[in-house]
Amino acid sequence: NKAVESVYNNEEVGMGYIQGIRSGISNKDMSNGALDAIIDSASATGSTPALMADLISTIKNVWANDDITKIADIVTGVSNASVFDPSDLVMQTAQAASTTQDLGWDSKETMLAGGAISKTGQTSGRMVGTLMKNAIPDLMVQTKPDDNVFRERGLYKNGKDGRTVFFNDDGTLKGMEELSKIVYNKFKDLKPDERAGEFQTIAGDEGKKLFQSMFMLGANDGKMYKDFRKEVESKNAATAAKDRMSSAQSKLSQLGNAFQNNRMDLFSSALEALEPTIERATNWMTKL
Repeated sequence: NKAVESVYNNEEVGMGYIQGIRSGISNKDMSNGALDAIIDSASATGSTPALMADLISTIKNVWANDDITKIADIVTGVSNASVFDPSDLVMQTAQAASTTQDLGWDSKETMLAGGAISKTGQTSGRMVGTLMKNAIPDLMVQTKPDDNVFRERGLYKNGKDGRTVFFNDDGTLKGMEELSKIVYNKFKDLKPDERAGEFQTIAGDEGKKLFQSMFMLGANDGKMYKDFRKEVESKNAATAAKDRMSSAQSKLSQLGNAFQNNRMDLFSSALEALEPTIERATNWMTKL
């Protein structure tokens, strides 16, 4: 009984199950771990089972081959390590998916990239998905002028397909960690205003924000991105849920102990405050 093991009652767990089925998760998957993953992720992020079922199924419907438990783990980790709540994270991921999925990224890489970009402060959390959708194509050669811009800056990759250094030999986009290191190493020797000008020339107004984010993430051998990814991957949804429950129970226990230790003081303070009233009542009664 998942309700017994979580902070949710039977009705809430049942609504999570129903919403999962309605959203396209099969009954077999729900019975074989998907419901557990949904409940754990909801508990770990302070969400509800029904909402989390809807969110996870949204990602699953885009990346059909991605495992539901792994989706739940990454939704939990990125939500707890970034500016996103689960709803915003999934909304931004769904927006970015039309670009990142075509270029070979799975849901984890897309959510990690979105979360990491949000940490740089170059754009608001609610605009990360739009930025990724519109600006990632700026990493490829699309026109003849683009060709010259990339060649002049050493960002062109030899080959018949005209790929830039941001892509693998098979045409898929490199991961955010590698992309960030490339951008940092290519432009680290420029002054900030010169670097901003280069990013503007390469990618335009919106793409410049993506390049600036990648530059920040790529500094010190990608430390900012690595630290973020490490934090995200440090706990799966089940562990995060247990830790959240343990923390809540600990706080309740502390509150109970504090009350137990101080209740005599509280009682004495209450009596002291009531003394004038008691005195007036006593005087009144003696005159009866």
